[in-house]
Amino acid sequence: MDTIRAFLRHPSGMIGLVLLLVVLIVAIIAPLVFPVSPWEMVGAPFTPPGEDGMWLGGDTLGRDVAAGVAYGARVSLLIGIASALAAMVIGVVIGAMSGYFGGKIDLVLMRMTELFQTIPAFVLAILLVATFNPSLLTIILTIGAVSWPPLARLTRAEFLRLRHREFVEAALCQGERTWRIVLGHILPNAISPRPQDSSDFSSYQSTTSAFRLVALSVLPHYY
Repeated sequence: MDTIRAFLRHPSGMIGLVLLLVVLIVAIIAPLVFPVSPWEMVGAPFTPPGEDGMWLGGDTLGRDVAAGVAYGARVSLLIGIASALAAMVIGVVIGAMSGYFGGKIDLVLMRMTELFQTIPAFVLAILLVATFNPSLLTIILTIGAVSWPPLARLTRAEFLRLRHREFVEAALCQGERTWRIVLGHILPNAISPRPQDSSDFSSYQSTTSAFRLVALSVLPHYY
């Protein structure tokens, strides 16, 4: 609740939230407002805005620009949310294992994390998408696969801080299983909202747009 109150006290946060809600609403009602596929030619090329039912006019092929924006928002939101979840799962699992078990497991996992951080994320993402045919699932998994190292290091640091706390020692003394201690005691106290999360989400959108520029975009039928 404290995080929510702090967020609501900042005008910039409220403006961002309102804009995000607008985009979300547009993405949800896109099939109702624009029943025709955005890839279909519904008018003359370069139709001015407001004519022939085209709110934002037509493109070079006579397709409805407003329909393309609305349907494109659906794909962008899906990729952003799914990529964030994928990165969170990978990062939390690796960071939790590294921070809780320590020793050689920590050494191997952190060296692997550093290896991923030394490779430019966008270059690695392009290589992965180009290797595994471009698709919605490939793009989501690729963005998640190159975005998890910072979250893994943050999770590891929190687990190192919490694993010797009194409530964890008490759980160990009671004979609780490792997975229960990790998931039920340490993880809820290790994960908290970060200001960087919003910038991470926007970076996923930028990466998706960059894929389109290098002809590695998702297929039209996802619209």
